[in-house]
Amino acid sequence: MVHKSLIRAGLASAYIRVASLGALTLAMTALPSVAFAQEDQIQSLLDSAIEDYDLVMVEDAEAKLLEAVEIAKTKGISGPTVAKVYVMLGIVRFANNRDAAETKRSFISAVEADASAEIDSVYQTPELNEIMDEARAEAKPSSSNNGGDNGGGDASSFKHPAITTADAGQPLTIEAFVPESMPVFRMVVHHRRFGEEAYVSTEMKPTSTTRFAGAIPSNKVTSSQLEYYIEALDRGGNVLASQGTDSDPLVAVILGSDGSGGDGDNGNGGDGNGGDGNGGDGNNTELPDGEDQETKNVYVTLGGGSDVGFLPGGTPTANPVGREVQPGIAPAFGHGLLDLGWIINTTMRLGLYFRWQFSPAQDFALVPEESKGGSFPQTKDECFGFGLPGDCLLGLKYKYFFSKGGASSVRFYSSVGLGVGRVRNWLRLREVAKLSDGSNNPNCEGKSTLIDPAQGTEYCYIRDTVRTGWGHFGLGAGVAVPLGKFVEFNADTYLMFLTLDQTSINLDGTVGFTFKF
Repeated sequence: MVHKSLIRAGLASAYIRVASLGALTLAMTALPSVAFAQEDQIQSLLDSAIEDYDLVMVEDAEAKLLEAVEIAKTKGISGPTVAKVYVMLGIVRFANNRDAAETKRSFISAVEADASAEIDSVYQTPELNEIMDEARAEAKPSSSNNGGDNGGGDASSFKHPAITTADAGQPLTIEAFVPESMPVFRMVVHHRRFGEEAYVSTEMKPTSTTRFAGAIPSNKVTSSQLEYYIEALDRGGNVLASQGTDSDPLVAVILGSDGSGGDGDNGNGGDGNGGDGNGGDGNNTELPDGEDQETKNVYVTLGGGSDVGFLPGGTPTANPVGREVQPGIAPAFGHGLLDLGWIINTTMRLGLYFRWQFSPAQDFALVPEESKGGSFPQTKDECFGFGLPGDCLLGLKYKYFFSKGGASSVRFYSSVGLGVGRVRNWLRLREVAKLSDGSNNPNCEGKSTLIDPAQGTEYCYIRDTVRTGWGHFGLGAGVAVPLGKFVEFNADTYLMFLTLDQTSINLDGTVGFTFKF
C-alpha cells in the first residue's frame, strides 16, 4: 500500500488542483470555444492520471479522474474521451480497494458514454475483463448520443446506404454507421451470389467510433445479382440489429462482365485482399463446403398432364366435307412437357418448351386430298413431321415468381408465353351406316350401330379431331415446391389461345419436376 504521507501529500495536491481548475473553469464560461477547451482539459487530466497510476500514485490518479468526471457531468460532455476516463477510474478503484461493484459502476458509465469503450490491453486482467462484460450487459443506451457519422439518434439500430448496383468482378465496399451508444462488438455482412443457397460471412472492421466498413470480394461479385444482409452483434454474439435478413436480403444488380472471375481464395481477384476494408479479407472469400455454392443458372422441367379445350366451331380433320362443329367443350387427352431455360434471377425465368400431345393415332389416309394442304403451317403432318403420333407445340414462356424465397420456401408464379404448333381436340361425330348406293360405310366397319328413331336411319359414332393452331399465346400460373437444393416440384396451369388456322381456347394442367444446374 502507498505510504500515508504520500497519500496525504497527493490528496492535498489534488485538492489544490481542483480548486484551481474550478476557478479556471468559471472564468472560461464566457468564451465561445469553451466546449473544446473543457474536453481538452478532461483529456489532460486523463493523461496525467494514467502517469500517476503507472508510478503507483493511485490516490492522485483517482483524484484527477474524479475531477474529470465532475467536469463532464457539470458541462454535459460525453463520448469516447469521457468513456476512457470512466474505464481508467474503474481500473484505479479495483487496484486501490478490489471493490468489484464500484469498478463495475465505473465501467457501466464508460459503456453508456461510448458503446465501443474497452480496457487498454496494458491493464487487462481476467477479473477486469469479466467485470467489463457484466457492465456491458447491464449498461443502458445513453440518451445523449450525438449520432456520430450517421447523424442518427436511434441507439437500437444502425444505418446502411443500400447498394443497388455493382460492377462485376470488382470488390464491393459495404458501410454501416452505428450510434455511439449502441454496444456493437462485431459487424458482419452475409452475402451470396444469385443461385447459391448458403451465405458467406465477411467481417466488417471499425474505421471510427461510429463507422464499420468491409468489402465483398471480387470473386463473389458475379452472376446476375448479389444478395446480402448485415448484422450488428454484441460481445455474446447476440444480434442487436440488422439490415435485411437471410430470407429477405438486400439485392444488388451486377452490371457488366467479371472477365476471368478473379482468384478470391488467394486474394488476387481484383484486389480481393484490400486489408483496409476496401478490398475484403482473402480468408473470407473461400466457398463453403458442399454443393450449396454451385451456381444454378439453368433449369430443366420434365412434366406431364392433360388438357381441355373449348371449340367455338371448326372443321373436322378427317371428315371435313358437309360437317360443321358446334361450339362446345372438347378434351385434348394427355401430354408430356420438356421446358429448358435460363434462371435470370431469383424471381424471373425464361424457357423454351416442347409439348407433345400423345393421343390415339388418327387415320389421315381418309383425309380428302383437297384438305391435306402443303408445307407447314398448312400441313396436316403430325408433330411437325417428327414422326410422333399426336401433335406438338414449341414456344417461349416467361415466369415471374412473387417472392425470392429460400431453401424451403413454397413460391407462386405467373407466366406468359407464345409459340407455334397445333393442339388436337377430339370429337365424336355421327356417321350414317349405309351410303347412298346402299353399301356399308367403311367408317362404321367394326363399330356398333344405332337407329335414329326420328329418321329411321342406322348410324354409328366415329372419332375425329379439330386441330387448332398453328399459332398460340397464353397466360398461366403455378406453384414451385422445393424438394432439395436443386429440385422443385411444380404444378402449372396455362390458358392458351390458339388461332391462325382454326381456333380454340385450351387449359393445360401439368405437374412435374424442375432440376436446376
